[in-house]
Amino acid sequence: MNIQVVVNTALQTFGGLISLIIILCLVVYREKQSRLDKLYIEMLLCNIFLQIANISSWLFDGWQGIGGELLVRSSNLFMFLFSFLLIGTFINYFTAYIGERGGAVTREAQTCWLIIGVGIVLLLISQFVPLYYFIDGINVYHRGNFYWLSNAIGMVAMLPGIWMVIKFRHILNIKEKIAFSAYYVLPLAAAGSHIFIYGAVSLHVVNTLVAVSIYILIQAEQANQLSEKELEIERIHTAIMEKELELQKSRISIMLSQIQPHFLYNSLTGIKDLCDTEPEMASKALEHFAYFLRGNLDSLADTRLIPFRKEIEHVKDYLYLEKIRFEEKLNVEWALEYMDFRLPPLTLQPIVENAVRYGITKKKGGGTLVIQSRKIGNDVVIDITDDGVGFDVYETKTDGRTHVGIDNVRDRLAMQCEGSLLIESERGAGTKAKIILPQKETEAYENNCR
Repeated sequence: MNIQVVVNTALQTFGGLISLIIILCLVVYREKQSRLDKLYIEMLLCNIFLQIANISSWLFDGWQGIGGELLVRSSNLFMFLFSFLLIGTFINYFTAYIGERGGAVTREAQTCWLIIGVGIVLLLISQFVPLYYFIDGINVYHRGNFYWLSNAIGMVAMLPGIWMVIKFRHILNIKEKIAFSAYYVLPLAAAGSHIFIYGAVSLHVVNTLVAVSIYILIQAEQANQLSEKELEIERIHTAIMEKELELQKSRISIMLSQIQPHFLYNSLTGIKDLCDTEPEMASKALEHFAYFLRGNLDSLADTRLIPFRKEIEHVKDYLYLEKIRFEEKLNVEWALEYMDFRLPPLTLQPIVENAVRYGITKKKGGGTLVIQSRKIGNDVVIDITDDGVGFDVYETKTDGRTHVGIDNVRDRLAMQCEGSLLIESERGAGTKAKIILPQKETEAYENNCR
């Protein structure tokens, strides 16, 4: 075995092992391969088979043992075949890469494969007519008179790829331009030298080196981008969890704001007085009191929207208890024209409580609370209007506890169903709170509301 065979075999074995290591890295260390990864692996596999075929063509050249002719012919056939296919697998990878960057590849890949097809047809003809090469009677490989044509076809097949580098230079960064240009320029130079230098292995070594450079410059960068996407997904997941936690805190905050000691004391005192005078009414009041507390506690478990009817029942329980205390000072009118919708729990009750405590009961002689629901276009509109003392909406509020419920309701409406809360008020005239709930057509939207 001469020194040339030893050197060529060593270099190509090294090239094949490098390609195999890269494939193992992509398969083992990535849970899911992208389309680019799969195309890149196809290219590396083609390079491995090319190196194996080339090594075999050197080792079995002139082999006189059993199957010698078959080994020599098949190894040289596959060496030429995978040389063509390597160009095609790379154009597939490059086309997909440009496509992911938003480039519109038209006929470049098809042109490349058409040229490769011509080369493969001539290769098959070479098995019977000495075009590219021929095998003599002692199983020794010789170049044919048209050997140069195999290299020329390979070089022409690379031209569509070179055109793509030029055409899409505006969407490639400097590393990508270097890597893709190197894949075409260096093999072109090596293929040219291969025509004139018999036994030169430079072409196949260059293929491996360029494949490695693509992995380092491009595939590694793709992996970094994938990691960044995973981090972005993690950040989004964290933001969702924080939103869920914020909503949970909001439900707890608003529930606690409704169970204040003074309200409990006043309600229980009123029920106690009824026990002495009207036991039957006291029993009914106690029932409403229990339902009211249960509604507040249920709001902690209700992470999604609830039926409007359920919210109305909770408001009625509250108003029943306040009616016992304020009697004729508190009048309630209902105008519920539309009720077939959902909303966040504890949406109406804080607004109604503010209207009673800071509007109607602060007015001498009391007043009237009107609760209206209707559908206007694709929106549900709920109005809570009182003719109480009113307030200046532009005045800075100093009683944070008083208004925590309203701000809480506004935030939950926006987060859970893209709703809004508008407050209009005038001193001495009263206050109007308007809730607007956009209604989506699909059931999926309702199910996704949180």
